[in-house]
Parts: sequence; structure tokens; C-alpha cells
Amino acid sequence: MYRKSIAIYERMLMRPDVKILLLTRRNLLMSAISGQIAEQTGIWQTWDKKDDDGQNKLEALSIPRLERTVKYLSEMVDHYSAFLQKYRPDDHLHLVYEYFYTEDRELNYKNVTDVCSFLSVSLPPSEFIDRYMQPENARLGSSDLLKQIPNYQDIMDYFSKHTHE
Repeated sequence: MYRKSIAIYERMLMRPDVKILLLTRRNLLMSAISGQIAEQTGIWQTWDKKDDDGQNKLEALSIPRLERTVKYLSEMVDHYSAFLQKYRPDDHLHLVYEYFYTEDRELNYKNVTDVCSFLSVSLPPSEFIDRYMQPENARLGSSDLLKQIPNYQDIMDYFSKHTHE
């Protein structure tokens, strides 16, 4: 199934009528942690949050599963980056999550302007850019949330001893 999915995605990526935005993360461990938290809480987007979002009841995260997820994400980023560089080198836009959502309002406007230009669409109103591009509005993870993970320090200790990012 794994190989079949890649073949399907590659076929889609080869379509000349498809514009490609490749959004990756530098910190794959945080991506894996975020995924496990979302599975526990059912909160995948900021608009999924409720008053009692259950985030204060987080269970310990599986370190072996985090390790497998980081490895998988790394392989996928490498694979699709190489694929796009080979077959669509001038026809895709690679965005890095940590550089895309920043505290720097001007950089956020530049990022959104670049994406809109690439996609040949008009720039959204500034209030939308401010609302969705500021980390405190767009991101679900926070240091307070991470501290609610019962084995957070064990995770950080484990991954600090192993190079996975």
C-alpha cells in the first residue's frame, strides 16, 4: 500500500495543470508530537477547539511511535523534495512551516504574497493574513501544552540522545 500511495501521488504531481506547494517542517519531532496530541484530543485545527478541549488530560505519548513517525516523515520529505526537484524544478514552491508562520508581520505578508503570486490568485485582505499567519492564532502547539504531556521530558531526553531531525 505504501508504494501504491507514492505512485498515485507522483502521478498527481506530474500533472502540468496542478500547482504544487510543498509544505514541510524542519522539526519533524514536533510534527510527530502534534499528530499524537491531535489524535488524543480530536483537535486538528484551531477551529476544532472547544472551551473544554481535553488537552489537560493528555496521556503519555509513545516514544517508539514518535521515532517511527519522524523516520517516515523524513523519508517522505526527502522523497518528494527530490522528486519535485527532478521533474518539476521550476514549477513548485517549497515552504517551510517554521519560516512560514512567524511573529514578523512583514515576512508573513511576503510569504503570502509569494504563494498568491505562484498560484496566480489575489492576495487576501490583511485582516485574514494577520489572523491566520500569526503563530498564536494559527498554531495549536504551545510550550504550556507540551508541558501537559506526562512523559514530555522523557521524549526530549530520548531524542536529544538520538539525532532524528
